[in-house]
Amino acid sequence: MLGACLSALRRVRVTQGSPLLRVLLVAGVFTYGSHSVLTNLSKGDDGRVAYNVASVVLMTELCKLLISCTLALLTLGTRGVVGEVRAGAFKPRFFLLLSVPALLYALNNNTAYYAQQAMDPVSFMVLCNFKIITTAILFRLIMNRSLSRNQWLAMPILLFSSILNSMAGLAKHSSIVDESAQDTNILLKSALYVSPYGLMLMVMYCTISGFAGVYAEYVLKSRMHASLHMQNIPLYLCGVVMNATAYFWSSSSTNAVIDDTALRLSHSATSLVWMLGPFARLFDGYNGWTWVIILTQAGNGLILSVVMKHSTNIVKLFMIALSMLLSTATSILAFDMSLSWEFVLALVLVLWAIALYHTPAPASSAATMSTGPARPVAHGAAAAFGESDQQRSLLPFVHKQGYSGMLKQV
Repeated sequence: MLGACLSALRRVRVTQGSPLLRVLLVAGVFTYGSHSVLTNLSKGDDGRVAYNVASVVLMTELCKLLISCTLALLTLGTRGVVGEVRAGAFKPRFFLLLSVPALLYALNNNTAYYAQQAMDPVSFMVLCNFKIITTAILFRLIMNRSLSRNQWLAMPILLFSSILNSMAGLAKHSSIVDESAQDTNILLKSALYVSPYGLMLMVMYCTISGFAGVYAEYVLKSRMHASLHMQNIPLYLCGVVMNATAYFWSSSSTNAVIDDTALRLSHSATSLVWMLGPFARLFDGYNGWTWVIILTQAGNGLILSVVMKHSTNIVKLFMIALSMLLSTATSILAFDMSLSWEFVLALVLVLWAIALYHTPAPASSAATMSTGPARPVAHGAAAAFGESDQQRSLLPFVHKQGYSGMLKQV
């Protein structure tokens, strides 16, 4: 039975427009859309999370690494994994290239957690749509991919809708602070709010997300023949190292851990705490919702890697837009939120911008869209692999499919 299951698993292939890719896209909508809601559910009675957010990101990266290693062994077998390694799957220059998106994703994941604590889940998902603008601009600058008139028109509409929602949130922010609380950052869960600090984090989050997505898509597609799981291993390994470093610096010192914990333990346990340092309190403040966040975000990361390898960042943005609707519906039900007219108008404009952005360009407009070579960043990445740009370029994939062709996958 086990052998038959492994044989069936090894025959599974994800391709453009395949039913499995559609299933993964739907699953991605649910996992991505549940993130902000789950983060709010994991908060305590004071409206704060009791755990170190850097530890959650670290555990998420570790889960993705373990799952990728397991899937690589199950789908390729030991001989297949050895063959991939001999073919150069773990070359130092490949690790170096993947360390760039790993660093950006590590920074972005931590930024997302802190941003969600500075705003309500609905506002977070609405403002996340800025990634459409940053991704499109960076895709144009780095990959030399032009956009149609409708797609450029969608950007100011999306910008206006996001600003409208943010201003409405800022207005509510001053009126919903619990005046009896000593900390003015403690906000009522049932209201829409966005702090100035949250806006700053969202600008940073969307910019990094756009560049990391475009760059990671290029790196994954640069070796289309390679196993995605083998490509993910160095990516997530770099992510584990970088997030472990981030957790170390965000945690208390070893002396503080010992003063607070180890002195109450036996001599052998105290020695263990000395060796572990800040990692001795890795799971402090965790609850059931925390583990749900870790598992869902690990699954979401793996799904996004499949989408970027076998589809594009544009389809990923479409998936994120759908998750916004899911997050809005669940937030209203879970937190009994009241929607203002500003937010309703902003939501309508966001949906209009998304629809306009994904409208297929007319034939005359599509014919004039740029098909030039990739920018220096893409050329540099291709050269680092030691193969020609023609072998590495993802532009033929994008231009052959077009936006309408890619959206048929959804």
